[in-house]
Amino acid sequence: MVNNLSKLLENKVTFIIGSEKNVGKTTFFNLARGAIKGTRHLLATIGVDGEKQDLVHGNTKPQILVDTDEYVVTTDSMLNSSDAELELVEIFPFKTVLGRMSIARVLRQGTLELVGPGSNEQLSHILEYAKNELNINTMLIDGAINRITQISSSSKTSLAKASFIYVLTVTQNNINSSIDKMKLIYELSKCQDDNNGKVMSADHYYLPGALTTDKL
Repeated sequence: MVNNLSKLLENKVTFIIGSEKNVGKTTFFNLARGAIKGTRHLLATIGVDGEKQDLVHGNTKPQILVDTDEYVVTTDSMLNSSDAELELVEIFPFKTVLGRMSIARVLRQGTLELVGPGSNEQLSHILEYAKNELNINTMLIDGAINRITQISSSSKTSLAKASFIYVLTVTQNNINSSIDKMKLIYELSKCQDDNNGKVMSADHYYLPGALTTDKL
């Protein structure tokens, strides 16, 4: 499985998205990191990852153990609080409530909280810097809840179009709704932008039930 996963991830920008919170995105993120170990790669998030407790629900979360020679995107405050040894590579003029966005290289293994930038445009800038200035082609970006708009960020730069992996928890009770979610994500992934913000698609998709604001 790891060998197949490495072929899927290498030399690509890959976003890990999920159907909802606590479906295992960060757990899969850590598995994917192991699959690309040995390659020159970058780790990032669009939210906050690696904290001991979920900021919303308070439940325990899997930590992120960064390894030697990995490149990471997070804030300067998180670099200073990490127990890993890190070399600051670049600091960007993007501020968050948790500090300024930075790229660092790991010199010695340790745990680290990843913090994402405040917008898709900032993410695009950081990813393009990593490719053009650091010669990094393999990038892994952890998602946040069910946000998927960040996938389009790479298409606004010189990067190749991003791919994504959709993570969800399937049980006997939710198998039908899970299939519906996968169908919807598949149809959305085929939509094309005409570069003017208008979505062009020749396909139609049937949404069962009432067209509520949440569903739309």
